[in-house]
Amino acid sequence: MLEESEMLTPPIAVYERVIEASIERVWENVLDWEHLPWLHSGSFADIELQHADENGWRAQVQLGPRGQSTPATIELRIDWPASRYTTSTLEGVGAGGSIVTTLEAVSEHATSINVAFLVPDISEADAAGVGAIYLDLYRQLWDEDEQMMQRRQRVLDARAQAARPIELPDSGLRLGRESVIRAAAPILLTFAGRSYRIVEVEGELLVHDTVCPHLGGPLGGPLGGPLGEPLGDAPMDGPTVTCPWHGYRFDIRTRAGLEPDSACALKLAVAPGIEIDAVTEEVRLVAP
Repeated sequence: MLEESEMLTPPIAVYERVIEASIERVWENVLDWEHLPWLHSGSFADIELQHADENGWRAQVQLGPRGQSTPATIELRIDWPASRYTTSTLEGVGAGGSIVTTLEAVSEHATSINVAFLVPDISEADAAGVGAIYLDLYRQLWDEDEQMMQRRQRVLDARAQAARPIELPDSGLRLGRESVIRAAAPILLTFAGRSYRIVEVEGELLVHDTVCPHLGGPLGGPLGGPLGEPLGDAPMDGPTVTCPWHGYRFDIRTRAGLEPDSACALKLAVAPGIEIDAVTEEVRLVAP
């Protein structure tokens, strides 16, 4: 924890909490600048990276929701020996202010955070109100981040099982009549510890894996699943699914990542195929 005597400006507020995620997941989240306008869309409308390395990053951001945002340049730098990072506003709204966050591992899957908000040249009369705004904002941001980190851990824990070949009966897995499946789509289907989504695209029933190959984001929509409730929807545009964590897009027909996103080198995990009996109109899930 950063002592007040170490600060040039005393904090106007301090937020403390235990995050139910390992310190490894928290540091991963700290360096993950890409998720800000996706997971935290109510607080960040856009971000344009200027520099990134193992000790932090600097970016031009649009603060606030789309249509109501204001520009700022922020820089995040990590003091690894002190297990601390500082987020400074270099230009724009809040320029000169900084937020100092200190991390401490409490257990294998829990991390204590101490967040000090430093706002220079603020009057005593305004400090309490501004501090309350910061506390409310960071409570929401950490709520959202905690859920993402917890799902990420579940994805990592399940990865070994997910790497096994898909095992289905030789005759396929019966799902029901075609008319019923089309009417119910999109459908979240789970078996053998895996989660898939059945969707209808341009009249064709397709199946895709619901784990984003980037950082394990939820591609199953708001339906839930064995890896926990997703954070936001995973919208479809034709055969393209978009991850709500980082905006990476994938073609569910080919599994390929799409330009211009950096996901272009990634592919969705293999998913089962669908067969429809021409006589009985029964839909079956079959091995890929």
